[in-house]
Amino acid sequence: MRTERVLALLALAGLIIKFLHYPGGMQLMLLSMGALSMVYFYFAFYFFSEKKIANQNIALTIPSGIAFAIIVIGILFKLQYWPGNGFLYLLIGLISTPIILIFTNILQKRAGDAASDELKLYYKRMTRRAIVMFCLSALFFFTPSETILLAQYRNPQLAHLKALYYSSHDSADKKKLDEYIHKQDSISMIHLQ
Repeated sequence: MRTERVLALLALAGLIIKFLHYPGGMQLMLLSMGALSMVYFYFAFYFFSEKKIANQNIALTIPSGIAFAIIVIGILFKLQYWPGNGFLYLLIGLISTPIILIFTNILQKRAGDAASDELKLYYKRMTRRAIVMFCLSALFFFTPSETILLAQYRNPQLAHLKALYYSSHDSADKKKLDEYIHKQDSISMIHLQ
């Protein structure tokens, strides 16, 4: 659980650094979110149970780890403005996390009071993870890329040009973006003199 938190905090720090336009934000976000998705995908059975593999439900843990890894990759695609299936990854998250919540609730009720304290803690943590992942996937699924660009650049015209560039990869859109950046650089040079 501590590894999860550290990687999530590093991803948040990378996002803040990226939005403040300091170098290294994208790389920090890529490394931390990539590592977090690998932790979920390959080692969910180990991390979700506090390193005691016997005290969990493997049939719930492995699909949850895969779903959470897909959500993290979808968020990464959305925040890096990469073309591809970020939309699909987040949609999978919106569909899978309620299913995970339902199964967690069913298994928790089935175990009842006879379940050990460790198993109850496992179900509580799995429920918390699924709720957080559902909220994140819904947030990024329903937030348009243009809104994220506007928050990042704070300039509506630049955000619109970047959105055109990221969505179409047309040379005319790239030329418009280059002209705008050149114009802004020229204006800032005049103000410096």
